[in-house]
Amino acid sequence: MLSKSELNFIVSGKAKSLQARLALNRLMFEDFECDAESIKFAINLTVLLDCLRIFGSSDSTTATMSFSTADELLNISLEESGVVTTCEINSLYTDDFNDLDQQSLFIAFRNNQEECQLILKSEPLREVIQELTDLFWTGIVKISVSNNPAAIKFLTGGQIGASEIIIPRTSEAFVSFQCRGNISFEYSLRSLMFGMKALSVSKEVYIRINSEGLMCIQHLIETSSNKETFLDFLMVAEIASE
Repeated sequence: MLSKSELNFIVSGKAKSLQARLALNRLMFEDFECDAESIKFAINLTVLLDCLRIFGSSDSTTATMSFSTADELLNISLEESGVVTTCEINSLYTDDFNDLDQQSLFIAFRNNQEECQLILKSEPLREVIQELTDLFWTGIVKISVSNNPAAIKFLTGGQIGASEIIIPRTSEAFVSFQCRGNISFEYSLRSLMFGMKALSVSKEVYIRINSEGLMCIQHLIETSSNKETFLDFLMVAEIASE
């Protein structure tokens, strides 16, 4: 979604149990123009990422994007060292605009009491997630947050192996720790991996879990020009644990 003040990306999982949101303020761009109050369109995420990765992950690549409401094409022009590549991406018809516009999972999250609010540094949390990645085949991860002892615990395993990782409140990984009581929910490990992908570029991570088990993962990302933006990822619990 494009407006006069920002460019918004909203991604929803096929099962609608996942939703991600990224807002890029116009001040983050060298040039930003939008004549309409709001423009909404849908594109294939995989195609978009493939286009943006044509020159790899080079910091010297510049990108220009434009959207034409006449032919409903997203045009992307990438330039690096004098080499220019232009891509045209067709917009897609979707019935999900209402759900995306209303950001249904985020509304559901706000409608229930938040049970815990944790801020952690990205680097130590990235090491924890990497250990869980080695047990990706287990499918489920149990996340518990408690006040006594004050800690967050990740538990996953199966018939041929298990892993339990505890980060105590006293760890330098924590910036802030608030918890109303003891909570425990189980999540898809695959979904958690998606939600934690931005750890490689974020500075801090704000994790919140509400009374229904909805978990919001917010990454604080600093750009090379020292501007800040936030990437939100929300996921539904598989099972509430005792």
